[in-house]
This record gives sequence, C-alpha cells and structure tokens, in this order.
Amino acid sequence: MSYIPASSRLPLAARISPLACLLLLGLSAAAAGCAPGGEDITGSAAQAATDEDAELNADNFHGVRSPDHFDQRNHQTFLTLREENCAEVVIPRAVTLTGLRPLVPAEYTIVPIGPIAGRVIFIDYSCEGVSVDRQRNSRPTTTTIVGAQIAPIEGGSTSAYYILGIATTNPIVAARYRQLGLPVYFNPNITSSDVLRPGGTASDLAMNFVGSPLDHSFTGVTVEPAAGPITESLGAPMYYNADDGTYRLTFDNESRPATTIRLTGDFTTSSLIAPILASPARPTANFTFVRASWTTTVERL
Repeated sequence: MSYIPASSRLPLAARISPLACLLLLGLSAAAAGCAPGGEDITGSAAQAATDEDAELNADNFHGVRSPDHFDQRNHQTFLTLREENCAEVVIPRAVTLTGLRPLVPAEYTIVPIGPIAGRVIFIDYSCEGVSVDRQRNSRPTTTTIVGAQIAPIEGGSTSAYYILGIATTNPIVAARYRQLGLPVYFNPNITSSDVLRPGGTASDLAMNFVGSPLDHSFTGVTVEPAAGPITESLGAPMYYNADDGTYRLTFDNESRPATTIRLTGDFTTSSLIAPILASPARPTANFTFVRASWTTTVERL
C-alpha cells in the first residue's frame, strides 16, 4: 500500500528480488526534504516550488530506497489483509510541530520540514475486495490511514510513519485492528466513487470520510495508468504503540505505473488535524495516484 516507483522499475514477471527502490506513494519528496505538491506552506517551513505541478513531477518520482526486508526476529504476526484492485491517493499536509508533538510518543523523532512544521499523510484508498487472515470472503472497502512522518527506527528503511488513526467501511478489518489496540474507527457511511471517463484515459475519483476525528474529503480527476508493467515493492513501515507493545504495519505491493490526480480536498472537518494545519485546509493540487493490490502484515515488535 502507498508507494512510489523508483527510477528502476522491474516487472513482476521478471521475479527479480529485492525490488528495493520503491516507497510510499507521493512521499519520496518528504524523504528528500522537499514539500510535495499541494502543501504550499510559506517561509522556511518548507521547500515548496512555486508551480505545484512542476514540483510534483520533479520531486515525487525520485525513488528513495526502501528496505529489502524487515527484521523478523521475535516478531509475531497478528493480522494479514489482502487488499485487491485498489485506487489510492496519498495527500501530505504540513502541520505545526507544537501541535503534532503531543500526538506522537516521545521516543519517536518527528521529521521536520522546517523549523516549525512537520508532515502528516492521509493515505486514502478504495479496494474492490479486502480479505482478512487469508479467508476466502472479501468485500469492497474504503479506508484512510493518517500518519505522522518519523525518523526510521529500524535498519534498512529510509522513511517511516506513526499511525494517528484509521477509518474504514470494513467491520471485520475494524474489529481486528481494535482487538490489537490500534486507533480505528468503523463507519459504513464513508463513501467513494471511481468512474472511468469515455476513452479510458481518465477517471473521476472521490472519497468522503465521515464519523471520526479523521474526517475529510476530496474529488479529482485521475490520469489512468497503463496496464503494465506490474511492479513489486515494499512500502515504508508504519508503527503504533498499543497497550501490549508496538505494532508495525508493512505492505507488499503490486502496482501499475504511478500517475497523477488533480484533486480538491477539504480537511476542515478533521477534528484531529484541522486545528494544527500549517498548509491550506482546502488544497487544489496534483498528487500521485496508483492502482494496485497489496498484502498488509501487522506484527508486534
């Protein structure tokens, strides 16, 4: 889930491993110290380009090395999700460091994007089918995962995120996350729409997250990706400190080539993030878009 192709793309059929130069969609600019398109914060708090579209193309496709593998010693897998045929957008927002610091445990180092700002990401995706723990039954699911960018805590990774919250339409996924103590919200009234335009080169994509502190929405027009090559990658890890220990989410991805979406978002309804935003609450900009499938693994470290 949520990754960006690096300069060296390899087809799935080639079975070349490790495919290590891929990272969270739209987030290589963060690791490179550049603000992705649409963050648009001023002064020394960011290095945003004047032209958001040009900035996206220049920065968001610089591959940053992801881990070839994660340390498996003494780690127990508690949950596996198979998420199929998904449309995903990652929307980064700059927030004040003073507002973000209380949301992230002290042992994690927040990555600054200037003297007064950090970054949160809204990973929004809608899948045709999601199954839990290798069960046959799957159901359409729309989910957002909101995370704060932190310094890596394990070798081999150049980027990492601390989970601030998860909201989903899938009651089974929500129940399993809740059993582990993760901050998850279930709401069947979350909506998504993905309509291919005539000609097949663009789609109208919209998602509306309601019923939690993570509420937000966007509408946009995608540039539809080519059917192939299909590329394997590892996404950057995400962490959460629950009562019984630290959990890590990792993502084994299979994606079509990444493209862009021109979207207008509204983050004014997020009671968690809106009060600490340092970038516009209603951005209109280009962000990276991907169609992909992946396996999410949740382990306790």
